[in-house]
Amino acid sequence: GGENPCEGQLAIYPNPVKDYLVFSGNLKIKSVELISYSGQKLSELILTNGKVNLSNLKKGFYILKLDTDKGEKTIKIIKD
Repeated sequence: GGENPCEGQLAIYPNPVKDYLVFSGNLKIKSVELISYSGQKLSELILTNGKVNLSNLKKGFYILKLDTDKGEKTIKIIKD
């Protein structure tokens, strides 16, 4: 009992993103990997104050792989 219905929720915005992608919610994010749509790992992203800077990313579609305290999540994002 006592389960929090908001447990493990995560919102990521804006999407499409121009500069900063904001992570909000109650998941602890340990790491964020940027992956190309073809599945190639591009880089580890630095999460600072709940944000990652994607301003120097080329336009296109990407996948973020998040390692959280509730397991792995993958999210599709669009860079504008």
